[in-house]
Amino acid sequence: MWNTKKATLTGSVSVMKGDAVSNRPITNASQALSGQVPGVWVNQQSGQPGRDGASIRVRGIGTIGTSDALVIIDGIVGSLGALNANDIESISVLKDASAAIYGSRAANGVILVQTKRGAKGKVKIDFSTSYGTQTATKLPEMITNSVDYMNLYNQALVNQGAPKFLVRLR
Repeated sequence: MWNTKKATLTGSVSVMKGDAVSNRPITNASQALSGQVPGVWVNQQSGQPGRDGASIRVRGIGTIGTSDALVIIDGIVGSLGALNANDIESISVLKDASAAIYGSRAANGVILVQTKRGAKGKVKIDFSTSYGTQTATKLPEMITNSVDYMNLYNQALVNQGAPKFLVRLR
């Protein structure tokens, strides 16, 4: 993990390998952490693929700025929402004092993401797809003329115990 010796590391670190990410049916990389890393809470605010707007909290809510964890992708501050889950090699979550090397922005924990890298002279192509359809199970019958509408409206008023509408059609 990031060329760190165990003797110099203080605090709690959780590591999740890329196989644990790619073997799950997820639409966003932030969902990869949900339920997989102890002490990490992921709140998905939307169900729209690619725009889940997830809040990632490591060990609760902090007080400096936002309460979300600092996400660093290959050494650059980024967002898990902009990352393809299949490109992740490993995810490390730094908790407590181990995140202190990143300063005050890391007061709420750090999520280190290492993406897969290509090898010289080797070509690898991965392809995955999914397909789904949606159909309504039952559609309501629509009234297309005003005569039927008024007669049914009058019947509804009678059923409620209210006086009929003054216009009687048919």
